[in-house]
Amino acid sequence: MKLDEIDEMIIAEMKMNKRLKLKELSKSLDLPISTVHYRLSRLKKAGILNNTIEIDWKSLGYKNVVLLYVKTDKNINIKTIKQYPFVESVYNIIDDYNLLIIIRAKDLEHVKSNVERIRNILPNHSLRLVIADE
Repeated sequence: MKLDEIDEMIIAEMKMNKRLKLKELSKSLDLPISTVHYRLSRLKKAGILNNTIEIDWKSLGYKNVVLLYVKTDKNINIKTIKQYPFVESVYNIIDDYNLLIIIRAKDLEHVKSNVERIRNILPNHSLRLVIADE
């Protein structure tokens, strides 16, 4: 699907606020509701936009973003790691470290306990930890 300037404006607005109502989106873009509705439908059919709900981590008190690089010699079931509520995403990567886990934490103690929980399910591994405040 080829995107034009209107599609890109809609995507940019939706990226900033996924819960915008059609009327609000139409007003902010200065476009007719019918045009915005048609474009949104087209973008959804193409799989570019979807109806997923995103977690507002800050509202939950999770101020820290933690990048946890894992080097392991075993095949890891990513679903096992994703089941934890503090895990935002898990990626296989091609590097010395072969797994990247993005976790959320409320404070440094929470970081330690979350990392410890990850350590318990990953055999024969080494970790590199990067903590960032949002």
